[in-house]
Amino acid sequence: PELAGKAVQAKVNVSGLFRKKLPDVTDEFCKTYFRADTVARAKEDIAKRLGESKERNADAQCREALVRQVVAEMQVDLPDVLVEQELDTMMREMDHDLQRDKMDLETYLKRSRKTQEDIRKELRDSAISRVKSKLALRAIGDSEKIAPTPEEIQKELEQVAATEGKEVESFMNEVGSNAKLFVEDYLKRRKALDFVVSKAKIQIRKEEVAV
Repeated sequence: PELAGKAVQAKVNVSGLFRKKLPDVTDEFCKTYFRADTVARAKEDIAKRLGESKERNADAQCREALVRQVVAEMQVDLPDVLVEQELDTMMREMDHDLQRDKMDLETYLKRSRKTQEDIRKELRDSAISRVKSKLALRAIGDSEKIAPTPEEIQKELEQVAATEGKEVESFMNEVGSNAKLFVEDYLKRRKALDFVVSKAKIQIRKEEVAV
């Protein structure tokens, strides 16, 4: 406080200067860090991965756009209970994601100086969109008689359990039979979206990926 608004002088002793030196990109370097025999092969692999990543992002954006279009054409009054249920789901998802980052919802709320009600208000528009998209895709699935097979449901359950580091049996014992119904509904909606994508007229523009 005594120095506030005053000019001061300071002396600094420099003990050393350092410059970061990047390693030369050689065949040996690529064998060690990229699992490629040569620099050229490493560049090819990187370009391929970048291209695949771009395709996945483009596919996701396309699907999101199609869902938004379907939802925009819906004429439906949503019961508040459906929106509140979706908000409950989103809050659980948020808590789960936070726990993966070694945090919990309560700690997050304290740090952000928000309440659960504040978060629910922020998520409400997204919840409404999610409910509409689920209703629309279920309706498409029903009209087109789209349904996942028992094998697809089992495979998805195994993948979900694996992400939690558990066997399917123990995972099912913890979450109950609702998990199977949830997965069945999720797969039905995903297959319905696949159907929408297959019927849509999509123009794909390929770009060169430089490495």
